[in-house]
Amino acid sequence: MKNTNKEAWLSKRINRVLIITLFLCAYTAVVLILSIMSKDFAQGYSSTVSYVLRYLLALITGFIPFSVAEIVALLLPVLVIAACVYAVRCIIKKKFDVKKILKSTLIAVFCAFAVFVNVFGVCYFKKPLEDTLKLDRSLLSRQQLYEDALYTRAMLEEAAMKVTFSQSGASQNPHSYSQTDELVNKGYKALRKSGVFDSSMPGLSKKIMLSPLITYTHISGMYMPFTGEANVNVNYPDYVVAFTIAHEKAHQRGVANEDEANFMAFLACMASGDDYLEYAALMNMYDYFLDATLMQDEEMYKELVDKTDEKIIREMYAYYKFFEKYSGSTASEIAQSVNDTYIKAMGDEQGVKSYGLVIELYHGYIQKERMNNAVTQ
Repeated sequence: MKNTNKEAWLSKRINRVLIITLFLCAYTAVVLILSIMSKDFAQGYSSTVSYVLRYLLALITGFIPFSVAEIVALLLPVLVIAACVYAVRCIIKKKFDVKKILKSTLIAVFCAFAVFVNVFGVCYFKKPLEDTLKLDRSLLSRQQLYEDALYTRAMLEEAAMKVTFSQSGASQNPHSYSQTDELVNKGYKALRKSGVFDSSMPGLSKKIMLSPLITYTHISGMYMPFTGEANVNVNYPDYVVAFTIAHEKAHQRGVANEDEANFMAFLACMASGDDYLEYAALMNMYDYFLDATLMQDEEMYKELVDKTDEKIIREMYAYYKFFEKYSGSTASEIAQSVNDTYIKAMGDEQGVKSYGLVIELYHGYIQKERMNNAVTQ
């Protein structure tokens, strides 16, 4: 009799939760449709409701010294196995309630959908960053690509003079991880004061404990909307880690598209007032230019590399040696495919290629800076 009452009570609870999640799902669907139809709506929602949710999540998980998302990911296989064992036991005892399992599954799916869309999903439909920052963005011509690469290389070589390098050729970050994170925050605060960016966020980014294993997927970092955490693979070379912190913090602040997150990371590092972060920003940007020239004009690529300062070349070689054992892994192919599918599903037809499109935003930024300087003079 007691078991019957308990089952009835549990069944009522599940029904009530299901009704609540159905209403939540309906509300979220309306928000998603309106966001797709109107960039102004998406912009407003992401800077109000979505921002508050991201802020609260970051505040709650920020006190935890490890990545909650990573722990959940590690426990997930155990939970799946436990669920399967429970299901088998229920079948054996002839207590397998299909309706209850279906309802519970729907609740989990509806909740996941609602959290993702309201916390981060709407950010994909905001106004393009070039509109917000008033940048003239377009596909770069061969000449523009070459000139911007030279401009970036000149600044990079100047920044490299203020950086210490190891015997292997790799640059060395003089700051601890937490110090680097705080410097990135300082950069974002500077952007807020200058009116370039309008979002703040509490808490430090999280080190991924299994970073060496994650490197086989070629993932350098990941923002997790369900926990509000910016997760960083700390196994990569120092300049990549520093830039990745800034990149994932851009996602945390509601910058969804990868090229835009790269550009905000660049601006934050440059605005931090720190020599190493400035070097990391320029080194990553120069990498994107070299990738673009290699795909478009191999002769241009060779010319750029041949005339690049030896310090930068040694940094590149050190990265190549580090990455050698991780390249070509099956895990990276799967991760790349999943990431590409996800980005395209969010409306960006370029997929993983969108990371490199940061050079178009960068070009518009350079042009705007030059025009402002000309007017000032």
